[in-house]
Amino acid sequence: LLMKRQLFNGIRNFDLNAVECRTNFDKEFVHAAILEWYGGTDAFTEYVRGPLQEELVSKQRSGVEISYCMVLVAPYFSVGISTFVGMLKANVPTYISASYFLGGLVGRALCWMAAMVQFALFLCDQLARPVLPRLDILQTIFILAVTGVPAFCGLQLGDKAYRNSLLTAFIWAAVSILFLWLTNGGFRMCCRKRFQK
Repeated sequence: LLMKRQLFNGIRNFDLNAVECRTNFDKEFVHAAILEWYGGTDAFTEYVRGPLQEELVSKQRSGVEISYCMVLVAPYFSVGISTFVGMLKANVPTYISASYFLGGLVGRALCWMAAMVQFALFLCDQLARPVLPRLDILQTIFILAVTGVPAFCGLQLGDKAYRNSLLTAFIWAAVSILFLWLTNGGFRMCCRKRFQK
């Protein structure tokens, strides 16, 4: 994550004169192409520092693809699946099985935990640069606390929701799905639409 920040900083401060090529032929070829396409090295440097940098920053995102989050929460989810299958085999009443499926599996084990993974990765991205280099362990503890507390609370809420009723399990699943959507680009999309008006 720190390397990504350094890359964007390098693009922001791009200097064509500082770029190195392996051979003079490569350097001459690249400079000739820049002259032909951009009209000069100054115009190319302005393009890299301006529009290109803005486009790359707008497309970057914190965290990882949602499919990777699902891989990370799969062990926890699989424990829930085995419990759910056990409920079905034991002929537990349908409303209890459905409540567990919505609140326990979808809401708690899948969506809430995947959202917490994305939230933790977002904080890691934002706090990649050590504030106090010799005490950067404090940043790690901070990230663990800031993500660990809501993760634990969400697990407890999900547990209470599916044990309470099918309706509360459904509400918890909806809230978890919404939070997962927000942590996977939904918040950014809402902000972008709001500021475009």
